[in-house]
Amino acid sequence: MMPSRIIRVIPYGGAFQWSASFDGRPQTAFGGNTAIVAVRRLLEGTEAAADQYTVLCDQPIPGIINPVTWNPPELLAVCPECEGRGDYVGLQEVERCGGCRGRGVVAL
Repeated sequence: MMPSRIIRVIPYGGAFQWSASFDGRPQTAFGGNTAIVAVRRLLEGTEAAADQYTVLCDQPIPGIINPVTWNPPELLAVCPECEGRGDYVGLQEVERCGGCRGRGVVAL
């Protein structure tokens, strides 16, 4: 059975504790001190396929930009500075984005 491409993240046990599981499979959950750590542990621990995943939570998660791309060993998101273009467009010139160094994605 192929895992869902939706990952549910929930806070638990007080501050700085997160749990991540594939949608519809809460029995297979991985935890972490941040939501990103929990998501990474889930993807690594289940040997999930390289793909794009949507991360859902009932509250805002700092650092999570949907969708995320799992390309082992990297967990990536679209660069918020250039919105995935890889370039920064100024008033008079175009430069390589400093946030992602032209990749269009940033590591989480």
